[in-house]
Amino acid sequence: ERLESISSLCFVLFDIAGFQSTDVHHRVLGVLVFVSCLTWPPLAQLCISLVTLIALCQWLGLHKTTVVDRVEYEALLCERDALDSNSDDLKAELQSMQAELDRAQERSESELQTMRRRLASLEESLENTRIAAVRTMGGSLRVISPLDIYFTHATISFCFRSGTKVDDAIRMVLRKELSHETFPPLEVTEYNGRMYSLSNRRLFLFRVLAKRRVVDKIPVAFFDFHSERVQGKKDGQSKWDRSFTTLDRGRSVSAGRCGVCGRKHRSDFENEHR
Repeated sequence: ERLESISSLCFVLFDIAGFQSTDVHHRVLGVLVFVSCLTWPPLAQLCISLVTLIALCQWLGLHKTTVVDRVEYEALLCERDALDSNSDDLKAELQSMQAELDRAQERSESELQTMRRRLASLEESLENTRIAAVRTMGGSLRVISPLDIYFTHATISFCFRSGTKVDDAIRMVLRKELSHETFPPLEVTEYNGRMYSLSNRRLFLFRVLAKRRVVDKIPVAFFDFHSERVQGKKDGQSKWDRSFTTLDRGRSVSAGRCGVCGRKHRSDFENEHR
């Protein structure tokens, strides 16, 4: 019984100390302590005191570690709470930014729709103005491919009356710096089953654009061959007679003397208008 009591005491002390001991170890230590008690009791007391001291030191170390771990755990909890708070703030800011972005997009779409409606209104007004102007001159507005219209002149000036070169205007349209709709409709009439243009420089521009597949069909102001616009006389000669100088039935034109600077300007697009 005494041996069992000492062994149990060693088991408890070892448990407190945190040692991973088996029952055999406890019994062996109990036997050693019991033998010591029989041979020299002070030695047994010293062994028990030593084991008790080791257990106490181990327990204090474990307690200290537990306290430190608890402090670190509480610090981690505080840090987690701070991160959660920051996360909530970031989520709220993100939602606010998304809402602002949605509102900005809605405003942009609304403004874009307004601009589109205004553009459509302006285009309609321009079309009505053109129709009214053509009707005032005794003509009608038609839509024809420029490749189905022929020149009346044999030569043309490659400068518009404004001083802009025809080639520069073509390049600006190709670079989308200028709309082809900026130019007034061609004035055309029908002669011997063909559509001829009285606006030869603009026809050159539109034929090049048609060859480049920039335009397909364009609005033209059609005038009857016997109308005043075609047969109006100047210095005893009708406009048609003054204009109809083509040598190849209007298939092409070549460079003539410029009415602005008096020089001949060749075009880089001469091979693209036929």
